[in-house]
Amino acid sequence: MKNVEFKKYEVRIAQLAPIASQQWSLWVHSEVEELPEFEAGQFCMLHFPDAVDPLLPRPYAIVEKKDRLYRFILRVEGKFTRLLVAQNKGARLEMMGPLGLPAPQFSGPKVLVAGGVGFSSLMPILEKTTPVDFLFYGVRRDLDRIRLEYPAQTFVASDDGSCGFHGRVHELLQAKKDLWDKAEAFYICGPDPMMKACFEILPRERSFFFLEESMGCGFGVCMGCVVPIKNEAFPRKSCVSGPVFKGSELALW
Repeated sequence: MKNVEFKKYEVRIAQLAPIASQQWSLWVHSEVEELPEFEAGQFCMLHFPDAVDPLLPRPYAIVEKKDRLYRFILRVEGKFTRLLVAQNKGARLEMMGPLGLPAPQFSGPKVLVAGGVGFSSLMPILEKTTPVDFLFYGVRRDLDRIRLEYPAQTFVASDDGSCGFHGRVHELLQAKKDLWDKAEAFYICGPDPMMKACFEILPRERSFFFLEESMGCGFGVCMGCVVPIKNEAFPRKSCVSGPVFKGSELALW
């Protein structure tokens, strides 16, 4: 198993607020030390101290860092997240990280393709790298859209037509092919069907998929997040070999 450097922290909730339908922004802070720098693609495992149910920690992409604070964005859809958004400011959490390998960086034009809360995994690309020429952002409906100021030209698609293009984000992407065809890199994160559709139309050597596999540990022990890779007999562990994979490597779809 690859050696993974990470640290456990006791953190407290500094701020917790809804930012879209069923999506919340969570800031946590350490009272004793500054949290380490991170790179786009890295994540942390969050857990309630001494919890038995839910027993396992959950992975969340690091969105932003300010001194002793990390920001995460989560979608409320299970027991852990329902318990988490019911906590008060100052509540304790156990955090491990940063984990995972950073996303590859390029100096040329970039295109981001986000679906739903998968947008949160791509936000550090917008903030940390330049240039990002285009952002394609797909949601089910307008209420699901995270509203932020984006430094890239943004195209929005909604399943119900309540905002932007009426349809799926990969359909919008295909319609705008003349804009992105020569981009140096594509970064994609969202629901599995959305990423599969993007996998089929984007140049795979230039495409990097932020996989959101289920994880039980985050550092390569539990084998819960394995990903099939072309021409390799054994799958790779997303938590230590990813979670970002080049499209040409994947045998997932």
